[in-house]
Amino acid sequence: MANITSALTYESALKGLYGIGDLEVEEGMHPGIPTAWEVGETTSDSGPGQWLHIGPNGVVLPASETDDAIYVRYELWDSPPPLDASWERSWTGEIQFTSGKITALSMPYDEIQYHEVFDLGRSDTTWALRVSWKLLQNDRESDFPTHAAHADLYGMQFWLPVSE
Repeated sequence: MANITSALTYESALKGLYGIGDLEVEEGMHPGIPTAWEVGETTSDSGPGQWLHIGPNGVVLPASETDDAIYVRYELWDSPPPLDASWERSWTGEIQFTSGKITALSMPYDEIQYHEVFDLGRSDTTWALRVSWKLLQNDRESDFPTHAAHADLYGMQFWLPVSE
């Protein structure tokens, strides 16, 4: 049975959310490695539905449907987690992170902001990733702030691929 080994939910809404990136790469600690800001320009869409972009060190999320209330939750699992059918959209694939320290990236007022860091615990690793999205229509959702009425919710589940 799969278990969560670590999790982080941003308790405050993220305004102007662009996506998720590797913090050390974003801060220029690994010159020549593409940042999340380059993912949408240099990589293909996630596939059918084309609702997000995935590339080394970054996940570019679609524009918010609410623009004001966007919440993100990261989960690190010890094996592939079960699929939760309550999410409206879901994508599963692989992503490589250079440092393994990831953060939400936003630019609400033409200024890049990095948010709380989630440490995956391994550098230079390719992770299995499931990105899920839904629009919260009420004020209750397990694992998210209860004051998040009419919010975009993103769940990001990471685990090591079976080959690891």
